Amino acid sequence: MKQVPETKIKLTELKELYNKGYHLLGELREDVGAPVVRAKFLTKDITVIYGEAAARKFYDPANFKREGAMPKPVLKTLFGEDGVQTLDGQEHHHRKNYFMDLMTPERMEDYRNILAAKLSQELEKQHGEFELFDLANRVLFTAICEWSGINLERYDAETIDKLAKTKFR
Repeated sequence: MKQVPETKIKLTELKELYNKGYHLLGELREDVGAPVVRAKFLTKDITVIYGEAAARKFYDPANFKREGAMPKPVLKTLFGEDGVQTLDGQEHHHRKNYFMDLMTPERMEDYRNILAAKLSQELEKQHGEFELFDLANRVLFTAICEWSGINLERYDAETIDKLAKTKFR
């Protein structure tokens, strides 16, 4: 494909588009009938890609850089501001390889089991209203610590909650 088709994102449909989340990306591609589409959202240019060939091009470090590519709200809620997804070059590969060595199918099954158990334990303790974000934060933190071999037994609940909210680099 020599020229990437373009589509428009209308500000009048902002709330509806926001609620679509990642499904919006597929709809943009469907609008132009292509695996790649460009759009402008507020002041940012967006390029949506799909398929094996597009992924190969995307993951070629000569074509794209990660630093500064994701909007702050995505980083704050999904990946973390200093996540591996924001790094380039050797720093990216070093950090990614560190995690990928842990992510065999067997180890991921272990994590799913630990996560399910931790979530069940936390939900059993809840009565009435509770803060879902804080509960999820604590569950994810304690599950990943157990899965990766970090022993939290010497810490009290308040310290664990504080650690779960800490940004690590």
